[in-house]
Amino acid sequence: MIRLSLILISFFSLFYGLAFLFIPYSFADITQAEYTNIAWLRNIGASICGVLFIGLLYVYRKPDENFDLFAVITFTSFFQTIGLIFSRFFNEF
Repeated sequence: MIRLSLILISFFSLFYGLAFLFIPYSFADITQAEYTNIAWLRNIGASICGVLFIGLLYVYRKPDENFDLFAVITFTSFFQTIGLIFSRFFNEF
């Protein structure tokens, strides 16, 4: 069950990471954000693809050997989520 969750989260991360990376204007339109945030969205998209997608695939392959990597991925995802919530709460978009 854990491995299934890892692979599902990995591919979901790839999907929205690529969306932020290649079509950030669509996300800005949906959230009614100003286009000044586009460079940050592309940067976040690249980070999501690298850390969450690739990292979770490594953890999926050998979960017991990659616990430290999984901890880094978990904390990175947590901090990214808190940052986005903070930005949305203070209307920075």
